[in-house]
Amino acid sequence: IEEVEPEVRAMTAVVQHDAAMAQAMVAKGPLAGVPIAVKDIFDTSEFVTSYGSSIYRGHEPRSDAAVVTWLRRYGGIVVGKTVTSEFAYMAPTVTRNPSDLGRTSGGSSSGSAAAVAAGIVPFAIGSQTGGSTIRPASFCGVAGYKPTFGMLSTVGMKCFSWSLDTVGLFAAGVSDVAYFAQVLSGRRLAVSEDSTGPVFGLPDRYSWGEPSANAAAALETAVRAIEDAGGRIKRVRFAPWMADIAAAHETIQRYEAYRSLGYEYDY
Repeated sequence: IEEVEPEVRAMTAVVQHDAAMAQAMVAKGPLAGVPIAVKDIFDTSEFVTSYGSSIYRGHEPRSDAAVVTWLRRYGGIVVGKTVTSEFAYMAPTVTRNPSDLGRTSGGSSSGSAAAVAAGIVPFAIGSQTGGSTIRPASFCGVAGYKPTFGMLSTVGMKCFSWSLDTVGLFAAGVSDVAYFAQVLSGRRLAVSEDSTGPVFGLPDRYSWGEPSANAAAALETAVRAIEDAGGRIKRVRFAPWMADIAAAHETIQRYEAYRSLGYEYDY
């Protein structure tokens, strides 16, 4: 952290070294002694939780969010909080992409993805309401997992949209993030050992708008890399009704955010 944080800017708070080591020495369970970073929209009793907003500067919760409690029970060591967009929405953050410091790490879980990519931690907690886990994971070149709704409790996480908010997880690769999710959820999430290699879906077109020329070129580069590495590409056609889902998502998110953040709107 001391080596890379000044340039990457992934963390909002970091545990004292001696305190972390003392916790690790006595930790037990499937995450025993593993350092984990937590997005700063989850309440933590040992760290200031500001939800990325100056409104909550210095805010000190009395308890941990549910997912933080469980990772502690399983022996994980919370080594710090990670940068988030304000209330996990769209505002850019100060976090840089560890692969190229001149580029963004994505959002809103920017600090969590960057912390894993920079080698600060092997696991990190984030969130997703629209694309806040999978986007920064993609930007930073790590594995981001957006679970099924309700699989991991959002209690103690700053609510943006109660119908759509999801706890997200980050790790270096798919096997790692599957293990992390399995521990926290209590569900068996083994990664397939199919000898034929992974299959990647590639949409023929997008019901909600076409990608830019830049994005299309990047996608083709990714397709070639997948095929060169032994992966298979399967063309997928999205039904027209999926455009209605995207529109409904935006409507629900905006309505619920306005209701959830009423105090902050009026502040």
